[in-house]
Amino acid sequence: MRSDSSMILCSSKRMEAAACRCPIVCTRTAGTEELLPDDTHGIVLPGQPQDATVETIRAGLQTLLDDPARAHACAEAAYRNVYAHFTWDAVFDKMMGTINQS
Repeated sequence: MRSDSSMILCSSKRMEAAACRCPIVCTRTAGTEELLPDDTHGIVLPGQPQDATVETIRAGLQTLLDDPARAHACAEAAYRNVYAHFTWDAVFDKMMGTINQS
């Protein structure tokens, strides 16, 4: 993880990174598609987590370092997604909607 660049590369910290408006580079694990539904929300490395290599990680990080505007846009999109779908209020509203439909 490079704290000086405010980028997070740790799949267990994706939600925290999004909530802090940090650009995300991660592997595909459970929940990745919900948080990062497409490449406008962050960089999802190809393959399974065990397939990540130094080269693929470096490429993902370099993509965002080379394009600060994209890094900022991805961070903002992930932030908006977290606050729209993953806060306690959002989860409660969804749960109550499901209950009320029953």
